[in-house]
Amino acid sequence: MLIGKISDKLNKDLVTTLGYLIYAIASLFYLTIDSSWKLYVLQIIFAIGTAFLLAPLSALFAKYIEKGKEGERWGLSQGGNLYSNGYFSFCWNIHCQQVWV
Repeated sequence: MLIGKISDKLNKDLVTTLGYLIYAIASLFYLTIDSSWKLYVLQIIFAIGTAFLLAPLSALFAKYIEKGKEGERWGLSQGGNLYSNGYFSFCWNIHCQQVWV
């Protein structure tokens, strides 16, 4: 909610870029993890990066959405994510069963 208010006052492109920058830098810290507490801290950093991405990206998506196809585009945007997550989770499960059996 706080980041959404900030993105309303600042440039949404800038806030989105900052979110991706947080993701990129945090990804490098995976190389330094040697204890569980560092992993927890890193997940908190990723959550902050996600907060910087969700509100501004949704606002930008709504701004440029094609008139007359709003329902279809929002359905693809939101539902497509869920379907792809389910599909790739299923494929990964099949892959792991073949590798580990």
